[in-house]
This record gives sequence, structure tokens and C-alpha cells, in this order.
Amino acid sequence: MKLASHIERQFNKILFISILSGAMSVLVFSYFSAKNDCENAVEFIVAHVRAVSESQVNAQNVSEIDKDVNLVYAAWKKTQNLDFRIRVFLDETLVAHAGQLALFSGPSKGIAKYETLPSGQKLRIEVQASLLNTMLIALVGLLTISGFLFLLLGFLKKNITRTVKEITMPLEMRVRWLNSASATLQESIKGGYNVATSDITEMKDLDRSLECLFGQVLTYEKDLAKKSFDDGRIRIVNTVVHNLKNLIVVFEHRLKRAESLSDVDKCKFEDVLAQIQDLSSKILLTNKPIDSLSINEKFNLVKSVRRVVSQKKETLNYNDQKSLSLNIETSHLAEIIIDGPRAEFEAALNNIITNSFEATVGSDHVVVSVSVEKGIATVSVIDTGKGIPENILPLLASEGKTFSKPGGSGLGLFHARSTIEGQMHGRLIIDSKEMKGTTVTLTIPLSAKEAVSPFAVRIFPGMNLVLVDDDPLIHNTFKNILNETISNIKISSIFSESELSQWFKQNGPGEIGSRFYLFDYNLKSETTNGLKLIEKYGLALESLLVTGDADRPEIQIEAKKLGVKVVSKDEIEKIKFMPLETHELQDAGLM
Repeated sequence: MKLASHIERQFNKILFISILSGAMSVLVFSYFSAKNDCENAVEFIVAHVRAVSESQVNAQNVSEIDKDVNLVYAAWKKTQNLDFRIRVFLDETLVAHAGQLALFSGPSKGIAKYETLPSGQKLRIEVQASLLNTMLIALVGLLTISGFLFLLLGFLKKNITRTVKEITMPLEMRVRWLNSASATLQESIKGGYNVATSDITEMKDLDRSLECLFGQVLTYEKDLAKKSFDDGRIRIVNTVVHNLKNLIVVFEHRLKRAESLSDVDKCKFEDVLAQIQDLSSKILLTNKPIDSLSINEKFNLVKSVRRVVSQKKETLNYNDQKSLSLNIETSHLAEIIIDGPRAEFEAALNNIITNSFEATVGSDHVVVSVSVEKGIATVSVIDTGKGIPENILPLLASEGKTFSKPGGSGLGLFHARSTIEGQMHGRLIIDSKEMKGTTVTLTIPLSAKEAVSPFAVRIFPGMNLVLVDDDPLIHNTFKNILNETISNIKISSIFSESELSQWFKQNGPGEIGSRFYLFDYNLKSETTNGLKLIEKYGLALESLLVTGDADRPEIQIEAKKLGVKVVSKDEIEKIKFMPLETHELQDAGLM
């Protein structure tokens, strides 16, 4: 059964039950209302007739009872729509009559009242009320209300039917499209999800979900195709590497027996041979694509860069017009250690330098520079060649994209980026201007052993560490960190600007070095923040701003003006609370 038919059928049932319930309610209400009105009217008439009859009997004017009863009847008929028939008996003798003589033929309500008068006479009053007019009025009301209900519910049905179609037609259209797409799934996925849009929010949500689903299926299909390609490439590379290892054995044997080579040249050949063996061994040790090798080691960055530059220089002996130089900015870089696949890094750097030379003409030169700042090593390869067009630049370092030489595979920069960013957690950035040259920058984090936290807080016994933050969880976090490392300091927890003001009134400004403050930026106050409080109380030299908004430029600028370091709350664990050493305590006069 279709959804539209099901909804319409259920709605028709609701309409029928609603009309029937409405009609029954009106009918029942009319009946009980008419019955109540009739009973009240009869009681009213009986009371008046009794009073008139008793009065005339007491006055011994029995003959006047009929006249007075008819006056009561006439007065009632002028103001009411209910018709009555009245008869009065005295000692079973009819003494008064009002209204028609015969009984009402239609629906009616009758009542008889008996009473003994003070004179001992028996009084009987009979009143019969006709309900015909009341029933006709109720019937007209019932028909009127039923007609109104039919019109109203007919209007509702028309609009509900239109609304159901607005819902079900787009849904049926999408079902038909999905049925058609399932027959030719591959072509449909490539064409994408394509149906007429709907104004219904739920349909829009369904369309977005289906678009997302088809996008994911297309991505999975591409990934599957790439995996098949990579698997085939691995098999080819493994075959080549196996053959290469055989050739390396032959080359190594002949190199040892080469008497015409000097010891220096033999060392150079052996160094190159060792690099080739290293690369080939790692390829054979993994079933993953070449660009996802993850055999890491700690190695000396400067030694690797020197080795690559030295080997590259040897290839320039035949062309004196081009030059290659190495610039190491500071002498302490000799022992800089980084983590990663050394052979792949050297191969990547070699490819970048090769690309730089291929982009140069005439007497251009290439400079390789190495520097370190804040735990990050930077290797830059700078050439003065022809540069790269702006529209080509975003495509470089993607697999299969090349610019520097016709017929290139485009794998050099792609593998370089895969190595630097995928395995060494660094970045490869290309900056180029046409006719001015290109700079390729590699930024690589130093080995954890070499990295130094920029957020160090020196602690000595008795120091008061003041936490100013409106979040109790942050206070607990710092207390847990400090309890694990340092136990001989005092910790003060402050949650607002007013509490800080009161705290200073009680404890005074304190001596320089006796306290250290950790401020949050946002303190649930529209008038101040952590930096304003640091400036207000002159705490820049003994404070650290710990905030979830550390990346906001305006906060960084304001903190820099005050000379306050900023730490993200995500990096709380990086804050190093460092107790002063014994000799430092002695120098400070604390021991």
C-alpha cells in the first residue's frame, strides 16, 4: 500500500469518527437541555396554578379558578415557545382548563400534582407540555452544526490531501530514483545524487544524507581503485628491488677489488651503496605502498643534510656555471636530532635540490639552509630559477603532478611531502614567483629529547601559587598536577574578580617572587578579563595566562604588550612546574 493512500484512509476514518462524535454530542446535549427546560417550565406553571387555585378556593370563588388559570396560560404563551395543556380538579371535579382539549399527539412531557387544601378539599393539577417545537429547534441546530462540521472537515480533508501529496510525491520520486540508480550503480555514483529539490525540511535533510552517502561511496570506490593500483605497484617494485639487490652484490664485490680508486672515492661509493641498500631493504620489509613506509629512527639532521649536499655537489663538477651552497645558521646545530625515516628524508631532500637545479638556467645557484627555533628545525632549499606559475603552484606535491621537466613522473615532490608530513609530522611549503625563483621549506619538529617546553614555572619552597579561574575543574586539574610533582607550596583558588580583590585586601601585594599567578582570560564578567587584572595589579612578571581562547589574535597582541605568556587550556599538561635546585636556592638566599 502506498503511503499517500494509507494516510488518506486513516484520515477518512478520523473524519467519520469526528463527524459522528460531533453529531451525537449535539443530539445528546439538545435532548438533555430540552428535558431540563421542560421540567423547569412545568414546575413553574404548576406552582402558579396551585397558588391561583388555593387563593380562589379560600375566597370561595371556585368559578374564578378557570379564568385565573387561563390568564396564567396566556401570559406564558406570550413569552415562551413551549406549549402547555392545563387541567385543574377539585374533589375530582374539573374546575379549570387552559390550552387545547385533546392530548398532544407529538412528543410531550406530563406531570400531575396532588394536594389537600386547608378546607379538606382535594386539589389535582395536571400539566402536559408539548416538546415538538423544542425538538424541531434541536433538529435544526443539529443539522446546522453537522453541516458546518462537514464543510470544515471537507476543507481540512482537501488541505490534508494536498499536504500528503507534497510529502509523498517527493518521497516516491526519490524511491524511484534510488531503484533506478541501484540498477546502474556505478554510473549513478559517478553522476552523483541528482533529484528535484523539495521545500520540506525533512526532505532536505534526506537529500543531504543521500548526497553524503553517494559521496562516501564514490570516495570508497576511488580508494579501492587506488589500493588495487598500489598493490600492483608494490609487486612491481618488489620485483625490481630483488633484482637490484643482486646488482648491488656484484657492484659491492667489484668496488672492493677496484685498485684504481682512491680510498676517499671508495668511501663515497660505499656511502651511496649503503643508502641504496637501506632503501631497498625497507621496501622489502613492508607490504605498504612506498609513500607510507613508517620505519623511523633518531638521526642527526645536519649530518644528513651535509651528506645530501656533498653528494649533490659532486654532480656539478661537469657544470661550473651552477653552484650549490650550504648555510648552517648557528654552530650548536651540529647535534640536532630529529625522528623519522632517515633514508627517505635524504631522498626527499635530494629530489627537492634536483628540482631546484632543473629550474635554474645559466649561472644560477641553489642555497640549502638549516635553522632551529622553538623546537622546530627548518630546512630551506632556495633557487634563483624561472619560478613556478601561480596556477600550477597549488597542484605541486600532488601525485602525478610535475612542472620542472617534460615527461616527469610527478612523484618526487609527492613522496617528499608524504615523508615530511605523513611520517615526520612536519610541513612542506612551496613559495615561488615567476622569474625570481622558488623556495621549498621543510619544517620538522625536533626529537622529544631536544624539545624544550616554553611554559616553565620555577617553584621554590613556600611559594604561593594563585589560580584565578571560574571553572572548578581547572583548579582541580592544576592541583592534581602539582600534587604529583611538588608538595611544599601553598595553592590559593580564586573564582572571580571580587574574590581576587578581597584576597589582595587580606594578603596584601606580596613580595616579588613569593607568588605566581595562573589567570584565565574569561571570568564571566563583561567589565574585565584576566589580562586586565594582570595589568591592574602589576603581575605581568609573575603570571601566566591559561585560556581556551589562546589562538585569538587580539588576546595574543594584548598579552605581548604586557609581556605575558599565553597557554591554551588544551596544553595544560605542557606547563612544567620546576622546583629550584639546591644551588639555586642557596644563591637566592633561601637555604
